[in-house]
Amino acid sequence: MVNKVQLGDTAKIYSGGTPSRSNSAYWAGDTPWVSDKDFKPVEFDGFKIQAGLNSFTLTPKQWIRNTSAIGLISKPGKKGNMRDDANGTQLVCLSNLENLNALFISEGVSQQDRLGRLNKMAIHQMTILTSQARMKLPKTGGANESE
Repeated sequence: MVNKVQLGDTAKIYSGGTPSRSNSAYWAGDTPWVSDKDFKPVEFDGFKIQAGLNSFTLTPKQWIRNTSAIGLISKPGKKGNMRDDANGTQLVCLSNLENLNALFISEGVSQQDRLGRLNKMAIHQMTILTSQARMKLPKTGGANESE
């Protein structure tokens, strides 16, 4: 599954003309100034035309490679899934939510309603599981158990 994000959610976007030389704050420091003289607008037009299709996808690397865009860096994200870094409490909650989601799907609950219900349940479960007043598990009386 591809995660879709707005570019503005991941970076600050600036465009326009050259900043005034009368404001030295624009020119002091290590911010590189870039020019888009090598940008390929024909490739961009192709993306604009295809963007309305449900099947259209475009990765940052494809954008950079196909348009010769500069000022963007694309690094591979973390591989794996959310379980890789989850602690035991989070894994318990996630397992519960997966089971509840399957139940909601079988009951015909819409995706939007499932998301809302699962979000509330996740918050409630994590609050209970991480609170200091949580219940202690009973001792099993096993041979290796010490008092």
